[in-house]
Formats: sequence, C-alpha cells, structure tokens
Amino acid sequence: MTFSSLHSGLRPLHRARDLMAVANLIELCFASTMDADGRLYLQQMRETAREAAAMDWAVSGLEQAAGVPLEGFVWEEDGRLVGNLTLIALRRMNRRVFFVANVAVHPDYRRHGIGRKLTQAAIDYTRAFGAWETWLQVRAENTPAVRLYESLGFATVAARSAWVSGLAQPRPLQPRALVSSRAAVDWPRQREWLRETYPDHLTWHLPLNIDSFQPSFLRDLMHTFDGSRPVHWSARMGSALLGLLTLEASRLSTDNLWLAAPAYNAVDAILTLVPHALQNLRSGRQVTLNFPAGQCESALQAVGLTLHQTLVWMKIVL
Repeated sequence: MTFSSLHSGLRPLHRARDLMAVANLIELCFASTMDADGRLYLQQMRETAREAAAMDWAVSGLEQAAGVPLEGFVWEEDGRLVGNLTLIALRRMNRRVFFVANVAVHPDYRRHGIGRKLTQAAIDYTRAFGAWETWLQVRAENTPAVRLYESLGFATVAARSAWVSGLAQPRPLQPRALVSSRAAVDWPRQREWLRETYPDHLTWHLPLNIDSFQPSFLRDLMHTFDGSRPVHWSARMGSALLGLLTLEASRLSTDNLWLAAPAYNAVDAILTLVPHALQNLRSGRQVTLNFPAGQCESALQAVGLTLHQTLVWMKIVL
C-alpha cells in the first residue's frame, strides 16, 4: 500500500470533528483486549461527540464532565482518520508531566511509520510545553511497540500486571494464618509494605492514595456516609504479621485490592487474605489487583484470580 500525497499526514486533534472517528478507531484496534471500563470510556467519548455535534460547538466544555481527554494528534489519509494519539496533562511531584494514551493505527495503514510520527509529535509537543517527563504504557507482548518507543528515547520503568476476579475457579485452600480486621498498630507496617509494592514513581498514576488508609475516626466516619470506606484485613501467624489487604470501592466496573506484604511473606499473604476478601465483595462486583509482573503468579491463580494484562510503564525525561 502506498499513501496518497493529497490530504495526508499529521495534524492536531480537532475536538468537535474527530472524536467519533477516534472512538471508532480505538475500538477497532483494541476491542480484543478492552475491559468494561474501556467500553465505558468509548461510550463516554461517543456521547461527548454526539452532544458536541448537536450543539455545533467545540467540546472543551464537556471534557471535565465526561472524563474524556481531548488533546492529541491524528493521522489522516484523504480525509479518513487512520491514526490517533491522546495526550493527558498531569502533575507529578508538583511538576507537569504528560501521559500518552490510545496510540492507534488502522490495520490497513500499519508498518508505514504513522505510530512513530504520532509519538514523535507528542514528544515535541510536550517538550515545547515545558513538561518534565512524558509517560506511556504498552502491553508487554507488543514487542514492536516497545522497540519503537525505546528507539524514540523512552526507557522502561516497571512492568505491572492486572489480576481480576470472577474468571477462574479457585482451588479449595486451607487458611495459612488468622485473618482479622486491621489494628491501628498495623498501620506503620502497612504503609511501609504498600510503598514497596506500589512505589511513589508509579502510584501517581494508579487509583491509590496510600496515606488515605491511615486510621482516622473522622475519615472513617466520612467514608461510611458516602459508602466508600475501604476495608482492611491483617493476616497473622502466631504473633507475626504476615501482611495486610485492603478492599477499596471504585466507581468503575471493578473494585480494587491493594496488597501490603514483604516479599518473603507475599505468597502466604495472598493465599490467606485474597480468598477472605473475595468472600466479602459487594454483590455483583469484581476486583482488580495490581501487582509487579511475574511475581507470585501461581498463588494468584490458586486463589481464583486471572491475569488480565501486563503493561510496561515507560517514560522519557524531556
């Protein structure tokens, strides 16, 4: 395939005109790996696009309400949108950073450098904007994309796996330790272990605020009223604390589990605490556990969790 020289190339995303085509392209490229939250995101994009078209004005006023990022670049061939890259402006350590998302190229137009040109445009834009870093995530099995980003200067920071409940049948397990509600005296260890498993350079883009788990009567009272109070459990073998697990409600399709345990106790903590948490889910809810890639996989499978995806986190310092 050769590209036409007419009306071809890179341009900024046009918010009112492009959003529906971008949603269609994202669905085409990622439908096989999209979860319920991804499908909800597409629905919100399409609703925002329809509202903008009905009112015949730019959609910037709808961005905050819909939760849809509306900055980025597209690639066009003879008036057809065949490539997209979304840019999300964020802050980390009180400095401006950008997150690259939804890098998608129509299957008929791949292997022609469109993804590279979209990504280079994002790097140039964020550098000119005075950003400190630009981040992205890519599926671990997408080796060509990883190599592309490396060739443009991105470096791998971490690989994280998302494990989900409800897709596998757990094996009957004998409890490894005694499970109880978290005691206030467990908080310092919980905070320490959470920061080991979810380090600061990753938590800025995870739905996790470790300090919000600190015992507080007033905070717990407020969470009780709005239905968002996280539930914490501790696992002990005798007097030894093996680990802790938090079940945190989410507004998305799945709730979150956050494991706090030292590496040498992680397997026993998983085998003890995760089955207990799964018995205490809200009706009809599933959970997601974010965990370092390649660690404790047999234990996570044994308790009935299924590996949804592994993402490589990459960044470029500008």
